[in-house]
Amino acid sequence: MYDLEKKKLICPAGNELYIENSNFKDQKGLKGITYVAKKTDCKVCELRAKCIRRNKVEYRHVTVFTNTMRLIMIKRFDTPKGRFWYSRRMGTIEPVFSNIKSTLGQNRFTLRGRAKVDTQWKFFAMVHNIVKLARYAWCLAIGRWPRNSRW
Repeated sequence: MYDLEKKKLICPAGNELYIENSNFKDQKGLKGITYVAKKTDCKVCELRAKCIRRNKVEYRHVTVFTNTMRLIMIKRFDTPKGRFWYSRRMGTIEPVFSNIKSTLGQNRFTLRGRAKVDTQWKFFAMVHNIVKLARYAWCLAIGRWPRNSRW
């Protein structure tokens, strides 16, 4: 349970958990706040078996993820309208991202700063479009289309 006034979590036994790390970041890049209970509270707690899974752990750690924009987008995609628009995106935009990442090997930005990353992204898109034009010109030159072509 979360106490908004004190900005602290409260465990099932009624004890407060304190902030250990307010800038927690997991391997996937999700940001959150890590709360911990006092060791003395957890040692004598009757609900210890429900909160702590392993006997070696002395006290409870809880991480509350705060990526609000990500959660908002998940909620939007879970509506019928969101599913409709996402299905349209899957057929038009996602193949471009997939081609840039897998075929062209551009899976990360090597520059820093919004303007530089924006320029680098435009180069990625330009290379993608040049490859499409080259494939189209080659097909015109030989006079036939590949069998697995999307054109």
